[in-house]
Amino acid sequence: MKSQANERRIIFLHRQMPPITGQEPIDLVLTPQFYTMKRDDLPIRFAFQARKLAPSLLEEAGDPESLHFEVLREDEGWLYFAYRPDEVENFLKSKGINPQRISRLFFAQQFASVLQHPVLLSGSTQALTLVEDTVTILPASLLHEQPDRFAESLPLPNHSFSFPKGTSTGLLGRKESLWLILAAILLGGAWLIEGVYTANKAVEIQDNLSDLLEEHPALQSGLARRNILEKYRAIDTHQRKIRQKIHSIGSLVSKESKLKTLEVGNQGYRAIIEAPSSQRSTLKEMAKNADLDLTEHGAELQIKGAWQ
Repeated sequence: MKSQANERRIIFLHRQMPPITGQEPIDLVLTPQFYTMKRDDLPIRFAFQARKLAPSLLEEAGDPESLHFEVLREDEGWLYFAYRPDEVENFLKSKGINPQRISRLFFAQQFASVLQHPVLLSGSTQALTLVEDTVTILPASLLHEQPDRFAESLPLPNHSFSFPKGTSTGLLGRKESLWLILAAILLGGAWLIEGVYTANKAVEIQDNLSDLLEEHPALQSGLARRNILEKYRAIDTHQRKIRQKIHSIGSLVSKESKLKTLEVGNQGYRAIIEAPSSQRSTLKEMAKNADLDLTEHGAELQIKGAWQ
């Protein structure tokens, strides 16, 4: 992290923010309302390799054609982010902000290491806080510790991203240009090596496919292959929904809230969580953000839903 002294204006993008005036360059921070995030501990060395996996790891975020993906190293693993530039652009314009003013882009999760205490979002009754190492937005009234400062007072992370529809206002010096050229050369070498490896693999896969078609002539029919594909695609889609719901339910479980039962069937799912009264309001808000239907029954919270 680095100090914000003498830095351009920083804006945390959230649904309750007021209109912003001015034409000076800004640094934009997307809050969790505008991005989807996932952690993964795959032993990947380079960011460009991790970025290739982002669409498959974040497939629940929606159509990859409308998404922009970014990755960031975290300890031995990676953080994967997906957001919609068009959505961000339209929201900025609704608040009187020209997207061309954006110089650098950050994600709220990058501030996790300095969020020891909740911080209030300007013009809002909501706050940024940590829930199991994940930066989350919650109503300030539900927090045990009331925020005593605003998010804009946090020091900026060292790593930033470019907004696809923004304009960088800085000029590279000679030293930065040399580093950029060196990085491009190294990246080109890595792509060349990977290209040779991929070409060899493609030949191997084609040979295996030819052997398979000889052993199973029925698969040579395009219709047969499509039928098989559609069958297993439907199964995979259903299983993916199950994994996603279990993950969402699991995010509500902590030291204070205990999972009592979890039932998953062909028609739907049902879970019961036991939680102290002091935690129930927070859990209800988290369940709402995760699109979970939660009802309270005495000391128990019931989550129930059907597969769409």
